[in-house]
Amino acid sequence: MRDLELIIALLAVFATVQMLAHRWSVPYPSLLVIGGLVLAFIPGLPRIDSDPELLFLIFVPPLLYWAALTTSVRELKDVIGPVARLATALVLLTMAAVAVVAHLLSPEFSWASAFLLGAIVAPPDPIAATAVVVPLGVPRRITAVLEGEGLLNDATSLVAYRVALTAAVTGVFSVSSASIRLLTAGVAGAAIGLVIGWLISVFRRNVTGRLPTVENTLSLLSPFIAFVPADAIGASGVIAVVTLGLYLGRQDPRSMAPASRVQAEAMWTMLTFLFQSLIFIMIGLELPHIMRGLQDHSIPTLLIYASIITLVCMLVRFVWVGISVGILRSVRRRKHKRIEPAWNEGALVAWAGMRGGDSLVIALAIPFYANSGVPIPARNLIIFITFFVIFVTLVGQGMTLSPVVRALGLHRDSSGKAEETTARVAQARAALAVIDDMIAHGGIDARIGKRMRSRYADREKRWTARSDGHDKDATSEEREAADEMAGVSDTVMRANERIISAQRGSLLHLRESGTINDDVLRQLERELDLETMLLESKNLDDRDAGAWSPYGADT
Repeated sequence: MRDLELIIALLAVFATVQMLAHRWSVPYPSLLVIGGLVLAFIPGLPRIDSDPELLFLIFVPPLLYWAALTTSVRELKDVIGPVARLATALVLLTMAAVAVVAHLLSPEFSWASAFLLGAIVAPPDPIAATAVVVPLGVPRRITAVLEGEGLLNDATSLVAYRVALTAAVTGVFSVSSASIRLLTAGVAGAAIGLVIGWLISVFRRNVTGRLPTVENTLSLLSPFIAFVPADAIGASGVIAVVTLGLYLGRQDPRSMAPASRVQAEAMWTMLTFLFQSLIFIMIGLELPHIMRGLQDHSIPTLLIYASIITLVCMLVRFVWVGISVGILRSVRRRKHKRIEPAWNEGALVAWAGMRGGDSLVIALAIPFYANSGVPIPARNLIIFITFFVIFVTLVGQGMTLSPVVRALGLHRDSSGKAEETTARVAQARAALAVIDDMIAHGGIDARIGKRMRSRYADREKRWTARSDGHDKDATSEEREAADEMAGVSDTVMRANERIISAQRGSLLHLRESGTINDDVLRQLERELDLETMLLESKNLDDRDAGAWSPYGADT
């Protein structure tokens, strides 16, 4: 019970930390890692005993699933080249470099343990980077690269981690067999993720009854539904979860009820924060015990080991990004194409290589003992070095991202606003088409239809003016109240439902045609979801009023 009370109190403290991070405009993971370190110096705090395999299962699938679910597939396809180079080749190169250096540094690092460390610290975490660069308005291409890298490099590193962990536990390691297993496990995991995603979409459409509680219980269970069976048959549960998230991210606008989407966003945002906080709380409580297990090492020796590994991670990224940007620019110059990417964009991507909570949780998930009953080699050393790498990169690079962006002279990207404007114009025109059809066929009273039409015509006019470069009060978009929703007949309610449906359809068409990205779709769809919930609430209030009236609903 005391452990539970402590965790609750610490979560409240870490919530305060997030408030401070927002106020100071710094990445909240940077303050979380500092908070974890502070916990390690508080005497008398208990150790949270946990099964490493259970720890992996609880934290990794949900965090991966939400990242995949909110990834823009269109933007991922647009930057798939740089993302693939960063998320696969760079991760594997970093893993190999770290493994070689670790093996040379200390005899404690067997090749299996060295590759285990490499797989843990190789993938950067995009949360800290995007928390800074998105508000600064850097080119959307950079943000897309960082987000895509953060999603796919987790998949690459976690599959490699499982292979290295198996080698550490069994004591058997073969590069050729490991490579084959990586490939087969990934393909099988992707297939399982697609099948489960299709089944979940069908279930949502036909079984859930459009009940938000039921749909979001299913959403909460979805990553485990994919991960557990894939992992049980030897496929990659990580790839299964990522594939599932990407698939459902495309299907949710069609398969989920509006109230369910609004509820899901709040639920997953809160869970992600809680999981991130719990990870750093657990490392803060675990570090004193880790240090006791490293008593045969001097503090300077530990710091030298950790500093060298951190430097390897940073240097490999800088060299790889520099070479990649140089080759791409040279090739495009020879082909007389526009020379890109710009050097300052490449420099920001190279600097935004912070490691985060994902690396920490898989380090903590390393088993204590191998199958033979002997302790896993260098487990405590791996966890210490992982925390050091995270601390240095999150605090050092994370805290300096904002001045680095300004120093590189990266200009604000307006493409997102342009896509939003295009989408809002399309929504207004879709609404006008529905209203004209209802007026022409007597589906709505002409007077009310005229009021509705005036509202959406004004909306179209203002957003069209913005798209033409005339920013005439377009920001007043949602100031007018939807007064036709209040105190009117069921006919008008149904008319509003048709209008919202038409606007939703226009957004999906623009997304499918590649005109807008998934972020714009989610932003505008959320507004339509809230309008739909308002309509449903009004209908419910009317039914309740009728149920309580002795004369019925039509009095």
